[in-house]
Amino acid sequence: METLHEPIWRKAGIFEAIKASTYKILKNESLVLALVEKWCPETKSFVFPWGEATITLEDVMLLLGFSVLGSSVFDPLESSKMRDSVEKLERVRQRNMDTSCRVIQERWSLVFRNRDDHMEHEAFLALWLSHFVFPDKSRRSVSKNVLPIAVRLARGERIVLATSVLASLYRDLDQIRDKSTRNANLKSLFKLVQVWAWERFKNIRPKAKEIPIGEPRISRWGGLQKKSKKVRLNLDDFDWRPYTKPLKNWSPRLVYVEDAMWVTIDNSIYDEFIAFARCVRSSQLVGIGFVEDYYPNRVAMQLGLAQDLPGLVTHHSDFTEKEAWDDYNKSLYGLNLYMPSRLATTSVTARYRDWWLKSVSKFYGYEETFNASNRIDDVSPKVLSLCQVLQKLGGGFPAKFK
Repeated sequence: METLHEPIWRKAGIFEAIKASTYKILKNESLVLALVEKWCPETKSFVFPWGEATITLEDVMLLLGFSVLGSSVFDPLESSKMRDSVEKLERVRQRNMDTSCRVIQERWSLVFRNRDDHMEHEAFLALWLSHFVFPDKSRRSVSKNVLPIAVRLARGERIVLATSVLASLYRDLDQIRDKSTRNANLKSLFKLVQVWAWERFKNIRPKAKEIPIGEPRISRWGGLQKKSKKVRLNLDDFDWRPYTKPLKNWSPRLVYVEDAMWVTIDNSIYDEFIAFARCVRSSQLVGIGFVEDYYPNRVAMQLGLAQDLPGLVTHHSDFTEKEAWDDYNKSLYGLNLYMPSRLATTSVTARYRDWWLKSVSKFYGYEETFNASNRIDDVSPKVLSLCQVLQKLGGGFPAKFK
């Protein structure tokens, strides 16, 4: 399948995502639960004594391989041929349901095996989307909702899957935080929580494997396990920017520059820079039938920027999917984008430090928060806060994020 369809998968921006989905991450329940206990549904972040951290679009893009650029998951089909393809797939799906109205993987695969046509490819992508992009842990089945997406991807259309994947994960974290895990109906790629933690907390992860040539970054964690009775999530062990460091057979992306720089977003710029702009901009995430808030302004140090006051949290739960997409997909053309140096040290502003200490003092002792002065750097003029990252050309003031 890969040999035949790799060009289409690369065009659609799912080649790395498909390869990443082949690696099994063995669940470390104690680690995942330790993180869930720190999750705050209002801020969409893990709240530690020493600050906030979260899973961002950058993590989804680099660990799971999903695109942050492209068209929306709910865009209409462009032609009658595409609509016909969806109808054919749905008829097959209906005919192959079991008594519980599920279409299991074995049955679906058997129907399309060795057909060697467009429909086999569409069926494969429908199965992949159902099991490895939008999984329903309580009901393993080929979903009707993914059929139009599969048909579009099979024709090389690039679709923004990263926002939907992250929105689903945020929703599940909210659900688990509010309920017992026994009652939560998980529909997201929860392995991302564990891999995110292994990438960042040096003391709780197993020894990573060497990444095979041409394989995605997540391959270094495939099949590994580390059991620990007590999980300690300390600042000393936290890596704010793991993706800026080269690994054998894996090089940092172009956006992780040696020296800080400004670039103008126009038709000549590489897509990687536009993708970074999407990752750092506060916006709305479109899920399948729901919307979640995205607040990278609360974790600026993960993106190489100085952490300033995050401002008031604004909820947009009443946004429609179209309104959320329009908010996420606002044009960035003509803006100046600041690219931080991958070598820059993390820092917070003095006002953020004071605000944070006051905010957490009622829950934690001072020694649990900022207990070492060398971690509170005076913000260098070479390290900007997130609200200054995108600026209008010729404008004297930074464009504030909403």
